[in-house]
Amino acid sequence: MAAMTVLLVAAVLSPGLAILREDVLQMVGDYFEYIRARQVTLLTCSTLDAHKLGRRLGGARTWVFAPGPSQGAAAVEAAARQDYHKCGLFLDLDCPEGERALQLASDRRLLNGSYHWLVWSAGTSLRESELDLELRVDSELVWASPDGEDGMLLHEVYRVGTGTPLVHATAGSWAKPGGLRLQPFTYKYLQRRDLAGVRLRTGITVSPPQWINAPLENPKVNLLKLENRQLDAMATYNYGLYIMLQQQFNFTMDLVVTDKFGFVVEDGNYDGLTRLIGEQQVDTAISTLLMNRPRMDYVDYSTGYGWEFHICAIFRHPSESGGTDALVKPFSGSTWLCTFLMWFVIAAFLKVLAWVQPHYADVTGEDAEEIPSWSDLMLLVVGIVGEQGTWLDSKWFTWRFVFFLMLLLTVLLNTFYAAIVVSTLLNQQAQTINTAKDLIDSHLHFGAEDIIYNRPYFEVVLKENFAFHTEAVRAYPVIESMFPDEKKCALKEIELFPVEMGFFAFPFMSPYKKMFTYGMRKIAETGLWQHQNHEWRPSKPTCASTGAEVISVDLSSLTPAFGLLAIGCALSMVVLVLENLHAKFHHQKFSGNTF
Repeated sequence: MAAMTVLLVAAVLSPGLAILREDVLQMVGDYFEYIRARQVTLLTCSTLDAHKLGRRLGGARTWVFAPGPSQGAAAVEAAARQDYHKCGLFLDLDCPEGERALQLASDRRLLNGSYHWLVWSAGTSLRESELDLELRVDSELVWASPDGEDGMLLHEVYRVGTGTPLVHATAGSWAKPGGLRLQPFTYKYLQRRDLAGVRLRTGITVSPPQWINAPLENPKVNLLKLENRQLDAMATYNYGLYIMLQQQFNFTMDLVVTDKFGFVVEDGNYDGLTRLIGEQQVDTAISTLLMNRPRMDYVDYSTGYGWEFHICAIFRHPSESGGTDALVKPFSGSTWLCTFLMWFVIAAFLKVLAWVQPHYADVTGEDAEEIPSWSDLMLLVVGIVGEQGTWLDSKWFTWRFVFFLMLLLTVLLNTFYAAIVVSTLLNQQAQTINTAKDLIDSHLHFGAEDIIYNRPYFEVVLKENFAFHTEAVRAYPVIESMFPDEKKCALKEIELFPVEMGFFAFPFMSPYKKMFTYGMRKIAETGLWQHQNHEWRPSKPTCASTGAEVISVDLSSLTPAFGLLAIGCALSMVVLVLENLHAKFHHQKFSGNTF
């Protein structure tokens, strides 16, 4: 058979008269066809009624289950095991098993938004019945009753909360001439948005201990104060979103305060807010939770539009003022090698000139000059490099020309050297710590936040090379108030974990999940969520400085220079001692005296 329709009749049809009128059968068929139910369970008083309804509902995409007049309890149990998106159930309440089956469905919590109930009663209204049904705000129960000889009225019946009065809302009507006429379509939770001030237990996680032990006399007022966002930005932010929900749906919040979000403790159980939700000690939660696999088995998540977790390591990037090799960095190794070789070649060339000039003086008859020693030439080179000049002089043009070139070369080398040093100190330094691995390999000390808003750690960040791991928005107000502008410009953030969105969590089978999800989406679509972000999430501290922070040269950078001075002083003392010893020895040798 090509059609997918299946009619399952568990009981064998027996002769008997149908109890339901033809117009009622037609109304039932029209209703389930209108809501496009994919599976329909029929709880009728006779197998003939079930057979007739099965034929009416038989379509290409509808499954019909008719267990028989005396199998109402079995039908309810079977319906509880179904997971279809739209599961329809028709119940003839006038049957002997009718009220018992409906009460059993209520006890099994099947009067929720997953099951579309159509209850028919020819003489009893739900108000007049003695049934204590666990109806909810998301219940899909339509009560049909006669309206004259040829018409019927349909009412939606639900409760806004446990123990609240029944709410009857006109759903539509059915008449023989016109058929099914339902009210103009309105989204269910928009139609039921007035919860009539029902009190909902709402869990919230706050961090300041004083809000746990002594809730500041009125936590609802203090959570709305903008100045308290530095105490707990997440709690105040999410509470503001729930105030918008409260204004949409008119409910009352009874806060259940905890200081933990909920993690696995002994025996695989949770604590904190997660436990409150999982054990249904609260109806909903104000604080959002990060989604992870263990929690998904414990709580039911809604959509986002909650708190966005931006957790990072905040630090001032260490200044690169140099190091022990700062004095040699301006030139490369090959440049330094060529420079020393060049000075050696020039000193050797001057030595050759000094040796040639006396021979030339013998030929020309000019007065010969004293030939400078190697030590004189080395002092000449050092004096020229240090731009201090020299006491050596010569009347020969060749020697003076070489001396002039030495001065010119020194000016060029010193200009390049000084320019590179100054530009290195004034220009913005390259950011070498950009990833988590760079941070681990750096010499920075590292601290992680264990309690919220640990202010002393930020003082360490201000004064020392220290990286502090926290949520960014918690640090921004402290940085804005404590750090001078040049320190703000040096701050850097590294995300050690990806940015995650917090999700609102509900107990499983919560009647308020879809309603509040709709409310949160409406808040986001109208721009209120973005407004809440601007209002309650502190912005990143701005760097108003027009230039980079001037880096001072530290002592370690000048260590080689002081080291050379110390070595020179030590060598000079050694030479002085050796010269004195040599002078005494020479004087003793020629005078004939002994020690």
